[in-house]
Amino acid sequence: MINTVRTLRVFIASPGDCILERKAVRRICREDQTILEICRENHISVKDFGWEDICSDVGRPQSIINAAVEKFSPDWLIFIFWHRFGSDAGLGMTGTEEEWNLARRLNEEGGGHPRVSIFFNQKSVRSYELDGCKLKH
Repeated sequence: MINTVRTLRVFIASPGDCILERKAVRRICREDQTILEICRENHISVKDFGWEDICSDVGRPQSIINAAVEKFSPDWLIFIFWHRFGSDAGLGMTGTEEEWNLARRLNEEGGGHPRVSIFFNQKSVRSYELDGCKLKH
């Protein structure tokens, strides 16, 4: 008997100050033995996706990312924040803010699907790492 494997598609969004956290989520999705066992028992595979997986193309980069996120059709969008909200992506909003608005729209249109979660790094920030312009958002 062939078992069907369901793919759980996870999109990871964050400003550039959360690179380590993004890598940790990817590592958990791909290598955590508990997660892998749960997936194996329930015939689930986990596919993680982030902006760094998108091939560059002509056009506004964040528009390309947004279109790729929609095409990926995530089941879960994970947002990670620390001390930045990102950089202006060309429409007066940060890329992460655009991704957040996209996630909210998809969640509302899908009646609660995909799931949207926010996590915050609570590690203290050294003063020289703070960028007042990026904190305003």
